[in-house]
Amino acid sequence: MLLEIISEAVVGRAEHTLTWTHTMAADGAVQVLGVRSGQVSCRLRLEGDAPQAELTVDVDLWFLGPEGTRVARARCHTVQPTPVALRGNLLSDPSYEMRLVGNPRTTDVRVEDDVIHLDLAVTVEVEARALTRYWVRAEDQVPSR
Repeated sequence: MLLEIISEAVVGRAEHTLTWTHTMAADGAVQVLGVRSGQVSCRLRLEGDAPQAELTVDVDLWFLGPEGTRVARARCHTVQPTPVALRGNLLSDPSYEMRLVGNPRTTDVRVEDDVIHLDLAVTVEVEARALTRYWVRAEDQVPSR
């Protein structure tokens, strides 16, 4: 004999490392001396039924220009899909939660043709939850006394 159980459960989870390149005018910079990632915000957006990560990272750049060393702040933004494979017998549309895993990373920075190119990477985890149905054998259940 089978026993039907209906409960909200995790029906999918995925981890994604999102990468993108932010560009900004070099304003005379010839070399980037250092980069520091600051505040990061991560927001989940739904486009249709697909979850997407909207990320914003504030970055400070130290660079060498004609007047010496300068510091500039850049706000780097991206929206990228973060698909989650769903499993189980879903009885409702899934809801999604997203969280950052670690800190944002700068993977490369370069000055080319009077443009600063800043390559970033951020890892996020997306979890899907939904009302689901599953079946267990009744004899596996311990009787209550």
